[in-house]
Amino acid sequence: MTSAASPLTCSKTEIMANEFETNYPVPYRSKLTEPFEPGQTLMVKGKTAEDSVRFTINLHNTAADFSGNDVPLHVSIRFDEGKIVFNTFSKGEWGKEERKSNPYKKGDDIDIRIRAHDSKYTIYVDQKEVKEYEHRVPLSSVTHFSIDGDVLITYIHWGGKYYVSVPCLFLLSLFFFHFLSKDSSTSLLSEYFFFMGRRDASKVQSYVFSLSSFPQKVTEMRNQCVLLSCTRFKAIICLRQKK
Repeated sequence: MTSAASPLTCSKTEIMANEFETNYPVPYRSKLTEPFEPGQTLMVKGKTAEDSVRFTINLHNTAADFSGNDVPLHVSIRFDEGKIVFNTFSKGEWGKEERKSNPYKKGDDIDIRIRAHDSKYTIYVDQKEVKEYEHRVPLSSVTHFSIDGDVLITYIHWGGKYYVSVPCLFLLSLFFFHFLSKDSSTSLLSEYFFFMGRRDASKVQSYVFSLSSFPQKVTEMRNQCVLLSCTRFKAIICLRQKK
């Protein structure tokens, strides 16, 4: 890609507001206005070309470049090697590479997600976990991120947090998209949301959890439930019930 670099300052709200725009400039540069915290996920979607060689997603400290500042996480998708390479640049030098097979082929659509935890990142490719990468520098040092190389970027989202539901203690990272109309009295709730989580196997009661969606307008909520989704881990079934 030969697009000019795009220096940006982005909050989670700004990224979400722009996430339906297509064709982000590559190289892509963004400064985060809030800390990258445990439970949050950076989601990147796009498409590769038939002649793509490599592209990278990077989490930076201080500046979104490679001028000598730390790069807490470097993810390099390499078609020429058939590998995804993970590394950290710290104190002026690159560390030891960690490698996984690259499931993508040239021309594929891509969906890559980097989820932060206290001691590691979890990297997902097409919603499948491919790598746990231990922090080599603190997560709190991440201030910028960048995307470079042979890829067309159509979607970027950064957000989420940990939630523990009661009583089933299901650990969730929940991403809400909250769109406001001109009339605040009829503010629209999220049209859709993503969630990621895991069952707490140590809790006997953690067999059931539910997700409920509500009418779009706040003024119409009144405890109405449009969809109840109940997953029972013990029986491994999924029920959907409309009220």
